[in-house]
Amino acid sequence: MALKLFYIFLTLHLGQYLASPAYADEVLDTKQLLKENKPEQIYKILTTREFYHMGEPGYDLLLARTALQLGYPHEAIFAYERVLINQPGNNLAQVELAIAYYQIEELETSRQLFSAALQSSPPGNIRQNIHHYIERIDEKIGSRKHSLRGILTLKQGWDSNINSATNESEIELSIGTYRPTDGVDKETSDSFTEISNRLHYNYNFNINSNFFSGAGYTNRDNNNKQFDTQTADANIGYSHLTAIGKISIPLSYQTMWLDEKQLRKVFSISTTLNRTSSDSFSAYNLQYGEIRNPYKTPLDVDFVAASIAFGFSNKKSGFNQQYALFYGDETATNNLYKFNAREYWGAQILFPVQISQRHSITPKVVYQISKYHQKPWIFTNKRKDDYTHYELAWRWHITRDWTLLSQAGHTESNSSVPLYTYTRTTLFTRINYSY
Repeated sequence: MALKLFYIFLTLHLGQYLASPAYADEVLDTKQLLKENKPEQIYKILTTREFYHMGEPGYDLLLARTALQLGYPHEAIFAYERVLINQPGNNLAQVELAIAYYQIEELETSRQLFSAALQSSPPGNIRQNIHHYIERIDEKIGSRKHSLRGILTLKQGWDSNINSATNESEIELSIGTYRPTDGVDKETSDSFTEISNRLHYNYNFNINSNFFSGAGYTNRDNNNKQFDTQTADANIGYSHLTAIGKISIPLSYQTMWLDEKQLRKVFSISTTLNRTSSDSFSAYNLQYGEIRNPYKTPLDVDFVAASIAFGFSNKKSGFNQQYALFYGDETATNNLYKFNAREYWGAQILFPVQISQRHSITPKVVYQISKYHQKPWIFTNKRKDDYTHYELAWRWHITRDWTLLSQAGHTESNSSVPLYTYTRTTLFTRINYSY
């Protein structure tokens, strides 16, 4: 009932936004459709004009309200946020944005927006409806103790180097030369199919504290039946919202099989601090863990790692920036094999761009340098790797539950030891279903 009253109130106030000269050729059509209560046709007209008018407050406000009425809250959120970038004092748009977040169960964000709107002393009927929403949110948060969700993913792609191996024909060793073998340690290309399933369970102690957990399994089959991999992982942790941000402490475990033989196990514990605002975020992470190789114990290492990430968003243009710096150090569990441990550091840059309500593209670059602690006797040089990865992804939010992603990536890894120098190109399309 409260939401219906809002729509009645909003419809009576749409005329002023349709009067903008930018929509002179569309005013008559939209006004008539408003009178006839045909939001589907209005939404269709507006989305065809999105390329020309996105970022104009009048257009974005009408698009957001129509999307919200039709049950497209995610699309409405994008448009409302653009309105508030240009009109930060538009309290009515802030209230409507809170309603959109309420519809997608982002209750904490919705409550914050409603509470902020109350500070502007809105009219009596609006204030009454805001209090009604806040009461419902508090009831939901209080009763929302458990949540369980899953993500099922199907990926189909091609990989130019499924085993990240060298393309050199001969490697010089301290005791002679070595010829990499096709299908073992030499570059091999193949197409692949990958299926994964993840489950997430959360228990909320209160509005600020929660227990979280997750588990997943991924199976990748290469068409030539070599280098098939299976990965299983699980994590549990606790998070708490404080005055300085959200602090999380997760425990993680991952194991991987190569051609049905267990290859590696990784256990770690970390501490993360996340801080967010309407147009920026920052994250700080410190991690300790161990990597164990059941059939190659000389590769066993313990590690510490740290990272700092931060980003900025421009909802008006849809252009975002995300940066990360990371550092890690590995220590061999056996002093005889220090040459398998390394120190590494690097950076990651992402530029997500929201090109429409449902579509986004994300260029990404990762650069990393690794220096190994000791020269192995078998190689003529101490190992040092220089790793660069380029990536471009296109994401399509088909519905709230279905997402399609296509991605192209290229990796160049140069090493002072030619056995570890390689290039790799991957192309794939992935579809996700959230349940």
